[in-house]
Order: sequence, then structure tokens, then C-alpha cells
Amino acid sequence: MPAIASLPAELIDQIGSYLISDDLLALRMTCNSLDALARESHLDSLYRVRTLYPVPASLENLIKISQHPSGVNERVRHLVISVSSPHVLFEDPCAVRNFAAEGPARSKILKAIKTHSEAHKDESATVSRNEGYTYLFTTALLNLPNICKISFKQELELKRHEFNLFYSSLGLKPGKRLPRIIDLALVDFLDLSSTYKNWWKSLISAVQLSGLSKLTEIRGHLDNVALAADIFQTIPISAFATKPPNFSSLKVLEMQIKAPSREAKQDWNSSFCSWLEIWGVNVVDLRLMGQLFDGITFCLPENKALARLQKLKLHGCYFDLENFQRFVTLSGRKMKELVFKSCSFEDDKNDWFQILKQIRKECLHLQYFSFLPVNKYEERWDSSDEDEDEGYDKYVLPALEVKGLWKLNDTMCKVTMETAEELAKCRLRPKHIGLELDKALTAKEFWDSMTNRFWDNPNLILTSPRGCPVEEFDFDDQDDYDMLSLHGNYGGGTCSCCDPYANESDDYLY
Repeated sequence: MPAIASLPAELIDQIGSYLISDDLLALRMTCNSLDALARESHLDSLYRVRTLYPVPASLENLIKISQHPSGVNERVRHLVISVSSPHVLFEDPCAVRNFAAEGPARSKILKAIKTHSEAHKDESATVSRNEGYTYLFTTALLNLPNICKISFKQELELKRHEFNLFYSSLGLKPGKRLPRIIDLALVDFLDLSSTYKNWWKSLISAVQLSGLSKLTEIRGHLDNVALAADIFQTIPISAFATKPPNFSSLKVLEMQIKAPSREAKQDWNSSFCSWLEIWGVNVVDLRLMGQLFDGITFCLPENKALARLQKLKLHGCYFDLENFQRFVTLSGRKMKELVFKSCSFEDDKNDWFQILKQIRKECLHLQYFSFLPVNKYEERWDSSDEDEDEGYDKYVLPALEVKGLWKLNDTMCKVTMETAEELAKCRLRPKHIGLELDKALTAKEFWDSMTNRFWDNPNLILTSPRGCPVEEFDFDDQDDYDMLSLHGNYGGGTCSCCDPYANESDDYLY
């Protein structure tokens, strides 16, 4: 069997891609030959992805890397920005531990971590709000020319070298292993999600000033954390009127936004659209998450096209019909993938009909379309008899999914109805969405045709008043189809005994 040192360098690199930096360091320490062979893999593993935490030590370390004479700054490809502090707060009731019962070794480590964390627990707020740190962040980015991706994270998983940086008293220097007892101890961290906005503000300013001509991805989505949109009003867009920053390489942009207030709606929308027109000039994949139920209208660029946009995913956004139609006209020409999840308009049934017709007209290259509607059962059905005339339309729009070009005859749209009872689903016969849009003159005609009139009939959508069970029906499955036909179940969780259309022809029902 050949010795590992005799393997080609390419194979050593491939093996190294499965190892963490400490394993590669151990490999390098075995002999001079492996030291030379594994050097590149080790340094790439150590520096390719760097995490920036909201504490001074982390930012200072990033600056040190960016200015190191060995050239390791050019190895940094992915910068992860954490909104959580690396310092543990044991005052949190969920994190309190009986140190004496943990054993001597663990007790010593936990006490050291607790002492250090208490001394540094307030640093995160200082870093995220201090404009001086924005300057330092910019300084670091100026010397990290090969960054391709910037992302945010909320979870905290410290590596050995990060423990050594933040908890130097533990003695976890290069060559040491991360003790298992630390893995078990550090499970509860201070949640600093409020720093998300301040990190974004620093990031936007730093990236605009430093350029980062190789930056291709910015992914800023965090669970249950939204970016207050008033930060876009602080970005000096006019400063780039004569010499705009170079974002020609930026292809993927993902962010979650929360409007600051109803009063500031117009101002932040205008600023956001201006910012997006500059940053998104060459964006191919745009993903925007909003907070639908804050009642704030979300606008998209309508003055300058996002001409290269091919994938658009929108989640939890409340749109203005005219603004969105103008956006589709400007930026929909090259669209290949369009996904709506829990998005809404002022008048869903009519406005979505108009948007679908606009998509049919403008997005001629669309190959995948998904529409998951907002369910408003609480508004539309959970009302008392005296409140029935409050203006709520009793309907539920179907979920739609189309794979393929809408103009092709064999491209069918999957139609799924969701019931209010335990959110059970029934899948209706596929429809050709392009033909249905062409022949429908009104929104009601379109939704009637797509759902076989299930969408606005409470008796079909809800569990029947006689208590017939809601089931999941799939009309793509021939066995389900035959079973439902045999027993008189026509979707929507109703049976023939309480289905007002049970005696009508099969042509209508299916």
C-alpha cells in the first residue's frame, strides 16, 4: 500500500476538504512531507470561512487577518456575520447549572467561562451601535478582496480557534483539541437579534465604500428576525450618482425586512427601491421576506428595471397592485422562477387575478411558478351571525404550482385547496392556467374554473355541518379519484349527503 505522502497533491486536497482545520493541523505535524502537502488545505480550511461576532475581539481579529503580511487575507471567501454574542450569560434561568455536580474539570471550565462572560457581556451593544466600528469593518473589507459571499446567522457554534480567541484562559491554542465537556456546556447563549439592523447598516455602508468586486451572494435571512427598513433612509444614495459602486458580480440577494411605521411608509419604500436599483443591477436571484401582518405596503422598483432578474421569491409581503404590475412589466422579461408565499394585496381575489394575467403576458420565459395564498379563516369564517355583514368575502384562494412554460399545451397547473379544519388539503384536477386566464373575463370566473367553485363555497371548503371528516384527497392519484367518485366525495372535506353540488354532472365536479 502506498504511503499517504506519496499521494498526488490534488488527492490530498480532496481528502482535506472532509477534515476540520485542527485535523489538518495534526496531519501537517506528522512529518515534513505531509506538512508541505497539507499546507494549502489547512490554510483554506482555517481562513476560507470567517465568522464575525458583535464583540471587539472578533472585529480586531478580522482586521488582523486582513492586514497579515502572509497573504491569508486573500484566502477569505465567505464572511459569516453573527448576531449572537460568543459570551454566555449564566444568569439566564435556562442556563443555570450546578457547577459542583458537573465534575472537577467541567466545573473549572464553566467557572472560567462564566467569569469571562460576565466581564464582557455588554460589548455587543457597544459594537453594534458605535459608528467607529463601522469604519473598522470597512477597513477590514478593503483588505479582503476575494470575498464572494456574506451571510448572517443566529445560531452559535464556536470552533476551537474561536474559543481560544474569546476564552484564552482555557488554553485551547493550536494543537489542542476542543474538550467534549465544552460542547455539552455551551448550549445557551445570549440572543442578540436586535443587533441585526445595526450589522446590516454597517455592512451596507462598508460594502459600498470598499467595493468588493467579487461579491456574488448576500444572504441575510434569519428566523423571526426582520430588518427595520428605516436604515435605507440613512444610506447616502446620492453620493453614488456620479460614480456608483461596482456590484456587477452580485447575483444573489436575500433579506428580511420590517417596515418601521405606517407614517414612514412612503419614505422607506422610496429609499429601499433606490437602494435595490443600485445593488440589484445584476442580481439574478432575489429573495425578500416581509412581515405581512404589520399592514405596511411593500413596494418594488418601478423606475429602473432589474434587467437580469431570473428568480424571485417573495414571502409575507403586502403589495400595491399598480406598483407590482409596473415592476413585472419592467423586470419580468427574463423571469424563470417566481414564488409567492403568504403574500397579499388589498383585494386578493381580484388583484391576484390581475397579477396572474400580467405574469402570463410579460414573463414569457417562466419555467416554475408557485403561489401559496394567505389563509384568512379567522376573518372570513370565525364571525358570529351578527357580524356576517362586516365586508369579509367568504373565500379561500387555492395554492397553485406550475412547472413549465405557460404557453405550452402540456404544461398543467396543480391546484390545491386548503380547508380550515386542521388545514387538511384536497388536490383538484390540474388545469392549464394560461388557457384559464385567457378565457376568464372576471376574477370570479377564473377562480370558479380553477377550483370547480370550491373557493367561495364555505360548505365545500370547511368541514360539513354534519361532521363529515376532512381528508386529504389527491386527484392525481387514480385510486383516490375512483374512491371519491364511488363514495360521493368531491373534495373539500364534504360528502354527498351535505354537498350542495353532489347531484350535478361529473363534468362540473371534475
